[in-house]
Amino acid sequence: MISRIDFWRPDEIKGLVLHRGARATHPHPRHWHEELHLCLYTAGSGFLGCRGNSYTVSAGSLVLMPPGEVHENWVKKDSGCSFRGVYFEVELLRRAARDHLHRVFDQSHLTRHFLRLVGVTPGRYPTC
Repeated sequence: MISRIDFWRPDEIKGLVLHRGARATHPHPRHWHEELHLCLYTAGSGFLGCRGNSYTVSAGSLVLMPPGEVHENWVKKDSGCSFRGVYFEVELLRRAARDHLHRVFDQSHLTRHFLRLVGVTPGRYPTC
């Protein structure tokens, strides 16, 4: 099984880092991010440890991790998981909040935009 994780920054949005993993098997011991992290699992399954609890994540799981929240991720040694995610730097969030302070989003609208942002066709979750 070949595991791969890629990161990139889109030129058009300062303060945003995109990432994707294909069949990821590498554990990520307790750590935290300075950014808000939004991650959609697209294939396989794994585990998320946070605040003394362990959660199973699998295709379709959407995880929101606040800046500074200590957590860990792992998968079973013989399996892997694939995902697409976004790191939002805090200053980008401040700008977005100021610019869109009085807007209301419904969940399906937000999910469609998130999927488009990370390059996933709604309803079709790729494995890489």
